[in-house]
Amino acid sequence: FAGGIVKLQVIASVLPPSDIFIVYVDGEQAAQLVDVQEWTEVPLQLPPGPHRIDFSYQYNVFGVDPLPLSPPQREGAVWIDSVVIENI
Repeated sequence: FAGGIVKLQVIASVLPPSDIFIVYVDGEQAAQLVDVQEWTEVPLQLPPGPHRIDFSYQYNVFGVDPLPLSPPQREGAVWIDSVVIENI
């Protein structure tokens, strides 16, 4: 891979302290999304070479007990679509 950008469309209907959504590139946090209620493009720079991209939905990451009531817009879910890798 000569390097470039990976672009993805995301809805992340999550809210701390209940849940969060994190994208990792090669084990490093590249993006954290919360309260994204419409399709949003997330571009991530990738240098030359092989890479690993991990998507992580994390529930109650802060160990809150009991969790507060969720607002009505929180669905506790993440949607990913239109993943595109563009070379430089």
